[in-house]
Amino acid sequence: MTNQIILQTAKQKGANILRRDALQAHLNVVTVAARVQIEMFDITWELKDLCNSPSAPTFDIHYVDQIFEKLFPCITITPLDCFWEGSKVLGPDFPVIIPNLGSGVRWTTLNPVKLFENMKTGFLLSAATFFPFNTVEDFMKRAGITTGYQEKPCLNPRDPECPDTAPNKHSQQALDIGAELTGGCYGFATKYMHWPENLVVGGVKKNKTGHLVKAEALQTVVQLMGERDMYEFWKDNYVVHNIDWTVEKALEILRAWQKKFAEEVLVYSRTGNDTKAYHIDAFSTTAMSDILHDFSEVSGTRIALGYVLMLIYACVSLLRWTDMVNSQSGVGIAGVILVAISVAAGLGFCAILGIAFNASTTQIVPFLALGLGVDDVFLLAHTYVSTINSAIPYEDKIGECLKRTGVSVILTSVTNMCAFFAEIGRASCRERV
Repeated sequence: MTNQIILQTAKQKGANILRRDALQAHLNVVTVAARVQIEMFDITWELKDLCNSPSAPTFDIHYVDQIFEKLFPCITITPLDCFWEGSKVLGPDFPVIIPNLGSGVRWTTLNPVKLFENMKTGFLLSAATFFPFNTVEDFMKRAGITTGYQEKPCLNPRDPECPDTAPNKHSQQALDIGAELTGGCYGFATKYMHWPENLVVGGVKKNKTGHLVKAEALQTVVQLMGERDMYEFWKDNYVVHNIDWTVEKALEILRAWQKKFAEEVLVYSRTGNDTKAYHIDAFSTTAMSDILHDFSEVSGTRIALGYVLMLIYACVSLLRWTDMVNSQSGVGIAGVILVAISVAAGLGFCAILGIAFNASTTQIVPFLALGLGVDDVFLLAHTYVSTINSAIPYEDKIGECLKRTGVSVILTSVTNMCAFFAEIGRASCRERV
């Protein structure tokens, strides 16, 4: 599973975004983005083809299964679900026609309980003897499917489509948006679709009673299938039989759709009259994975440049211009080369063990190891220079140098090892938690 995220903040730093116009702008952006379509492999792909949807009961009556499939929307975690306007995000794009029940339905007008009652009394009475009404009723009770969005308050009670059953339809009173968002929001299946407060708003401030009085960000999350799930979902469908359907193609479609999604959000946020006061950005877990993958790639040029610069620094800093015979530049060069070989050997050993590289492995470790390793080289070289003109016999000078610096080298090495092992232990504990 992968998530497509829309994040909205005010351009004025610290401004309160718990405003009707802010949520209306958020609704417009989400609605535009949810209608994104792409053309790939001679097939038109839209959100409904890629998203995660709640599981619906299946029956042996084909058109009934079709009705449930069309009515059950994509899973969208959004602050708009606290209001009737959240139904506009769910669609469907075209009303679902239910035989013998008049006009088609959308979530903006759908009352599941009333619809079910109408089905029991007027929907294909000839089929009532074998249609499993009890199964559907039990499913609705377990999922918490009741009146849908028909009894939720409207952001704009003057909207002609705002239902008469909305609490503020007739009073026309302005909503306390903070109070509505306090505790999070519920989707149409209240027992399974509770969106926690921290998933839909950010930068919050509460009063003494725990009610929201300020928020600096709104967030909507659209759940998409992962490439493997999408491949499994479509592999037996006749639509993809002629395109040599593979996991790689599913991933290609997902990435193309997510890219178009982000582009539509960016275009609307820059051109929409209702979004001028807000920063609106689109982000996806796939984009995050791509960023991490790019940073996990070993940049030979950067590493080589870093080590060459260290070679030059070691050579110049240890070079004795007035006493070239006792110059230590060769020692510095040898030390840097030794560290480079050690780092390469360590990374190679990790690769043999099958340890996956990440951004820290490829971007930080080579330079961190270089700095820690070369540090002792400078210490040894400086100490050896101080023994050159001393009365210590030549054959004992190396031993004297090690005696003076050995404790410092060991202590720094042990301290570094302990720090790294402590971080490994902390990361392991965090993963278990």
